[in-house]
Amino acid sequence: MSDLFKHKKHLFFDLDHTLWDFETNAKECLLEIFEHHSFHNFGLEFETFFNCFSQINRELWTQLEQNKITHDTIRLQRFKMTLDQLGAESDLTQSEEYNQHFLDLLPNKKGLIENCVEVLDQLKNNYHLHILSNGYHEIQLKKLKNSGIDHYFGEIITNDRAGARKPDRAIFDFAITTAKAKKEDALMIGDSLDADIDGAEKAGMNAIHFDEYDRHKAKPGVPKIKQLTELLHYL
Repeated sequence: MSDLFKHKKHLFFDLDHTLWDFETNAKECLLEIFEHHSFHNFGLEFETFFNCFSQINRELWTQLEQNKITHDTIRLQRFKMTLDQLGAESDLTQSEEYNQHFLDLLPNKKGLIENCVEVLDQLKNNYHLHILSNGYHEIQLKKLKNSGIDHYFGEIITNDRAGARKPDRAIFDFAITTAKAKKEDALMIGDSLDADIDGAEKAGMNAIHFDEYDRHKAKPGVPKIKQLTELLHYL
């Protein structure tokens, strides 16, 4: 399998959970929110709150990728659902306030997946690197800049910019056209089986599945890696 994709010219990376360490960065933000809004007065412990929020947030993003909900649903519901599930009921106005606080804090965090910079340094001279993300465009730009990796990437493709979100073929087509690439020369690297891997394959692109926590079975014909350094074995 060594050098399987060495002939590729354009590498499209998902951002959250692939290069930018969403878990660590979100946990820092949620701790600040937990303390600022005195969630302990609800009788909650932070780790319980964090674990519940993380699970609900993942489930909501999966539903978004399946076109079952909208971004607005995530914005309005993820804090409300978390607090309701933990027995600390919250109305929509409060939940939206918590979510806005979260979105204000999140892009300023700088945590990256282990060896992210080292891997990008090794790839930058041989490949055109791009971001292909379902996140909000303005927020993703801030994350890239504040974490110091924005200069590695040519095109930053988000659903806001493309008018579609992964796994919709339209966003992959938009990315290929915008990057002036060919699908046979492009490779998608991401953590979501539905959005990144299935989406890329249906759009005619090869993909590598980054599964840091080994949450999924390997998909036939798709390399799966748990460390970003493993990416270099295929390029």
